[in-house]
Amino acid sequence: MAKSAEQNHWELLMALEDHLQANHVFKNGFDGRPCHSDSYMTIVDFAALDAAFAKSEFSADDWKVGCEYWLTNENMQPPLRLVGHTIERKLKKASA
Repeated sequence: MAKSAEQNHWELLMALEDHLQANHVFKNGFDGRPCHSDSYMTIVDFAALDAAFAKSEFSADDWKVGCEYWLTNENMQPPLRLVGHTIERKLKKASA
């Protein structure tokens, strides 16, 4: 059975977040250990984000889907909002 567009949407979002996690974009604010984006006192390692974005196999359209979700979901945690804004700026700069 074919997957619905909604299933594909959620799988893409999870793949993007897994990519960020695997590249240690989210760190514990106390000791710098890698952690989950929803963990208490999470900070964004922007150098790791730059590297993860540069070496990803995701298309600009894939990242746009992630940004739209991270920036418009009212229950989104601050670290993913920061990632969304940063990636959105990178995409705008690349298309200019």
